[in-house]
Amino acid sequence: MQPLIVAVLLSTLAASVFAEVDLAATEQVNHDGHEFRAARPDDSRGPCPAMNALANHGYINRDGRKIGLVAAVKACSKGLGASPEVCGISAFRTLLALQFHRPLAFTFNLDELRRHKSPIEHDVSFSREDQALGDNNVFNPAIWRSTLDVISRVPIVTPEVMGKAKAKRVREQTRKNPQVDYDSNAAIFGGTEVGMLLTTFGYTAPNLRWIRCLFEEERIPTHLGWRPQQRSTNLSSTLSVGKISLQAQGNIPESLRRKMNSPLTKLFSQFLHVRRKKSFMQNMRMAYQETGLNSTRGDELAHMMGFRMPDH
Repeated sequence: MQPLIVAVLLSTLAASVFAEVDLAATEQVNHDGHEFRAARPDDSRGPCPAMNALANHGYINRDGRKIGLVAAVKACSKGLGASPEVCGISAFRTLLALQFHRPLAFTFNLDELRRHKSPIEHDVSFSREDQALGDNNVFNPAIWRSTLDVISRVPIVTPEVMGKAKAKRVREQTRKNPQVDYDSNAAIFGGTEVGMLLTTFGYTAPNLRWIRCLFEEERIPTHLGWRPQQRSTNLSSTLSVGKISLQAQGNIPESLRRKMNSPLTKLFSQFLHVRRKKSFMQNMRMAYQETGLNSTRGDELAHMMGFRMPDH
């Protein structure tokens, strides 16, 4: 099937995601029935601690398999309080990437996220080894200790501190792995991860204990006092925090460095990482309208990219 057709189908499915999440946005977050249970040996888990945690709490299938776009975005909203834009785009791009390996794949398993340079996996992780050096899927205590050595020096984890931790990781991996694959895409995805992490846990005061719980136990830290706030993170806040982190990091690819003083649209374009951006936006808007959902969210994203959407 042609990629454009797949994109249209997925964008239509994405609209139903946003519709369901929007309808539930005013509901009280209820975590009954989502107790933590560590993964079993035969469960599927991936390189993203947050997705693994959502599985461990049953917001997505506990075995980590056959996760659809709707399920992924609703889980991020209900379990982490995230607005659907960032999670939706990431999940959408994950399914598009899978088309090259599993045509007409409309679900994914968490372990499939380990594919190198997928929308989630990249070299120079905070807690995983580079693909060329070992297992890029499982939590690596030694690598995490290196990250923790930097972020544990302060009680409140800021974007700048995360940027300094990433700078250290870049230096380490460059020494260990001369073929380290840390290009502008890896850097922007890493910055986006920082943005999602810190805005989810509260940009003004993200507690180190909460972050350690997520990475070390792959557990949502509600037992430590954290509570999700609906729409605590959105595309602008995620990219803004990520940008601060990248600026503090310093040792980023030159092609990305040139964008640091540019508007957020430049970073969003890099994060979106699709060839036909205007067509993508138009398809999303059409899908919004077909499902009866207000297209304001899609129009805002299009406006951010500098695209004028037709009135009809």
